[in-house]
Amino acid sequence: MADGEKVVSETRRHYVVLFRPFAIWLLVLGLSAAVGLLAQEWIPRRIAEDIAGGGVVLASVFLTFKLLRWRAARYVFTDRRVLIIEGIIAKRVNAIPLQRISDSTYSRSVVGRMLGYGALEIDTSGGSGGLAMLVALPRPDDIYRLVSSLTHPRSSSLQDDDTGPLPKTVL
Repeated sequence: MADGEKVVSETRRHYVVLFRPFAIWLLVLGLSAAVGLLAQEWIPRRIAEDIAGGGVVLASVFLTFKLLRWRAARYVFTDRRVLIIEGIIAKRVNAIPLQRISDSTYSRSVVGRMLGYGALEIDTSGGSGGLAMLVALPRPDDIYRLVSSLTHPRSSSLQDDDTGPLPKTVL
């Protein structure tokens, strides 16, 4: 962080990003169990156990990697910029200065509305990297309001927010 820069909010991606790796892990565990139990008739028991054990180990390593990657990834909002931090061993930080943010678009799918996540697309003016996508963002309503308030601080002459609250939609 720069001198005097203050963290306003910090979050990691919504746990929904772990659904697919967990489902793959369960599928491989099931297939490994099937190979271990059913394949003994066609191949020797020792080979079936090795295949089943290897599947369990590989699936567990895969899931562990995905969990560590999820845990390391962060969205950090400061009073000067938005940071997207990723990487388990080697860190990659993408910083977007607030003064360069020209527009932000917020969206939520039906599943996202039910589970409490959404996406925030940040468009920047000038320079390279004109678009950043914050996916699987928990509490997207709050984060959208936060980014809007940081990029367009209220003037003392304004009485109320000119856009009002986010609209409520009914299914």
